[in-house]
Amino acid sequence: MDTFRLTFYKIYQLIVKELLTTLKDPKSRVILVIPVLVQGLLFGYTATYNLDNVPYALVDEDHSRESADFIAHLDGTGIFQRVQTLSSTQQIAQAIDSGEAMIVITIPSDFARRLNSGQEAPIQTVTDGRNPMTAGLAASYAASISLSHECPANRPSATHRNPFAHLV
Repeated sequence: MDTFRLTFYKIYQLIVKELLTTLKDPKSRVILVIPVLVQGLLFGYTATYNLDNVPYALVDEDHSRESADFIAHLDGTGIFQRVQTLSSTQQIAQAIDSGEAMIVITIPSDFARRLNSGQEAPIQTVTDGRNPMTAGLAASYAASISLSHECPANRPSATHRNPFAHLV
């Protein structure tokens, strides 16, 4: 244990010596302080992790009342704006690659049947991986909307609450 303390103390003394040496030189102080201030100002006003507009494309293979309700719930959030309605899954790559849609949501053909039978009714989300942070947030928003959608299979029970309820 004494060896560890001695090593830690030596490292601490080295850090203090280097810090004092660096702060004595005015040029070094400028090099240390100015970039931090510039980055703080730039990123403080420009970097945000909130999404206000998520352009999406939709593939509705079910065309049921339940899928229409889900789509209305998705469109009604104010976050998701539908830019394309695709007729098949073969068009997904083009919608993402063109940059027109950030996310493509696919509702499977058995969506209504699964919901009405009390099963989970998964939807597929395909995101644009060129910006993984934004794509991940968009997929999370879509998942939270899916969980909060008032469908029989998605209604939270007394023991299971929706962890994403605050996002919608």
